[in-house]
Amino acid sequence: MLRLNTKFVNDDEKALSTFLHEQAHWHEEAHKEAVNDAIDQLREHYPDPPNHEEIGTRSEYSTYLHLIVNWQELDGMAQYVGEEKAREVLSSLDRYEWIYGQVLQDTSEIGAILAEHGLLITPGEGLVVEADEQ
Repeated sequence: MLRLNTKFVNDDEKALSTFLHEQAHWHEEAHKEAVNDAIDQLREHYPDPPNHEEIGTRSEYSTYLHLIVNWQELDGMAQYVGEEKAREVLSSLDRYEWIYGQVLQDTSEIGAILAEHGLLITPGEGLVVEADEQ
C-alpha cells in the first residue's frame, strides 16, 4: 500500500515526483544487494556528505540511498514530463536539497553507478546513461 499526503494535490508534477520517489523506494527494497554495492561506490564519490539530520534523512545510509532514489525519481520524471521540466520540478522541492543538488549536478556519474549495478528501472527510456566499460 502506498500513501501520499495531499501537500501537492494542486500541483500534478510535484505529486508525480512524490509518487515516483516512493515507487523507487519499493524498487530498492527488491534490490538490496545491488543498492548496497552502489552505496559503497557513492560513499567513494561523496565521502563527506552533510549531517543527515541537517538534510532531512534518517541516517547516513539513508542519505546515500536517496542519491539512488532521487536519481530514479529524476529519470522517471524525465520520461513523463521531459528532462528540462523534471529538473525544474526537482530543483523546486523543499526536501533533500543537498541530495537533489548532487543528483542534478552529477546526473551522468550517479546514473553510471546505477547502471553498473542494474538499478535503472526502465533502461533506455529515461535519461541517457552509459556505464563505463571495464
